[in-house]
Amino acid sequence: MSPFWERYKFWLLDTLVEWTLYWNEIFHDMMGSYDIKHFSCAGKTLAESRKQIALIFTNHHFSQSLIRPNVPAIVEIGGIHISDYKVNLLPDLLRHINTAENGFIYINLGSSYNCSDVPTGLTNILYDYFTTNRMFVVWRWAYCIEPPTSPFIYYQTWLDQAALLSNPDLLAFITHGSQNSLTEGIHYNVKMLAITTTPEQMANAEYLAAQGAMLHLRDVEVVSPQMLHFSLYNLIHDPTFKQVAATLSEKYRDRPLTPRQTVLYWANYVLRYRGAVHLRSPAVDMHYFQRIGLDFVLVSLALLLAFYIAIAQVRKLFKPPPFTPKNQYDYIMAAPADMYKIDETKNYQIRPTSSDDTAGEETAGEDKAREAVEEDVAGPVMQPNRPRQRKNIQKNKRK
Repeated sequence: MSPFWERYKFWLLDTLVEWTLYWNEIFHDMMGSYDIKHFSCAGKTLAESRKQIALIFTNHHFSQSLIRPNVPAIVEIGGIHISDYKVNLLPDLLRHINTAENGFIYINLGSSYNCSDVPTGLTNILYDYFTTNRMFVVWRWAYCIEPPTSPFIYYQTWLDQAALLSNPDLLAFITHGSQNSLTEGIHYNVKMLAITTTPEQMANAEYLAAQGAMLHLRDVEVVSPQMLHFSLYNLIHDPTFKQVAATLSEKYRDRPLTPRQTVLYWANYVLRYRGAVHLRSPAVDMHYFQRIGLDFVLVSLALLLAFYIAIAQVRKLFKPPPFTPKNQYDYIMAAPADMYKIDETKNYQIRPTSSDDTAGEETAGEDKAREAVEEDVAGPVMQPNRPRQRKNIQKNKRK
């Protein structure tokens, strides 16, 4: 997709979100609902309370997606849920991992997967592929139906994901593309394969796939055993994925403060300066149409229209008055010269030109051109000198 359409897509999505929030606030303010009942905002509407927000923490880091034009009051603390404390693995899980001499694959398709809303064909394809290729798998299985048993697959409804992703024997991580799962995969330098269904998951995985840090299968309905085999084989055996993932993990970890330390610093900063009003953006107090610059557009269009009207009025002042003929003669004299002709055969009357006149002029022109050519070829034609001949005849008679 071209850069123009990429920008247009994000502009359209941002506009739709802004309009949705704008009209949602207007509706609830009219209905008197969504009043804040806690802290110092009691009795205020949601729109009024939003203007008093001093600081926003976002679970994001600039290295894992597109750059965002954040203001100082928005602080990124991506990865705050990742703890340095590791939970010990269950003995039977640890035994299953140690049995895998060539490493294991970890699958976590989210809490809503493997239930009624996930295609049964996808779980069957994954099960058949791993059992056929005798690959050891740890699968977080939730919660609806009993999974098919296999000595190569270990099922559990809850697993400590950080402990598994930090395991050196992990070959690949198959995820549904949630923000937290991708964040942990980046943090622990893991090669990932995303099988996504929702637009949010697709957007999360698309950027990392474009950077070469992971592979992405968008449509779960069309995932085939061939696609799964091709993706996993390349992910495991191609060293490029590991190199890109290591570089991305290094960028993600390279911070002056940890996410928890960042939260403590900025929270104390706001308390020290009693709300830190100087961090608030002027856009908070602007109307929606001012934030998107619609007032500038309308004023510019109005100025252009006024300039156009002024130019038109000036041209009218200097334009000569229109010709208003009083009789037929004025009509003829006001017409261009090639539209009337003086007729010599009718006492030199003025009349409009006709097709016969133009045809006669063309014929006369052709005759003159022909005579000029004949003179150039034969030379000038000598005319008889008749007066001199008469004088010679008279002299002969006298003699």
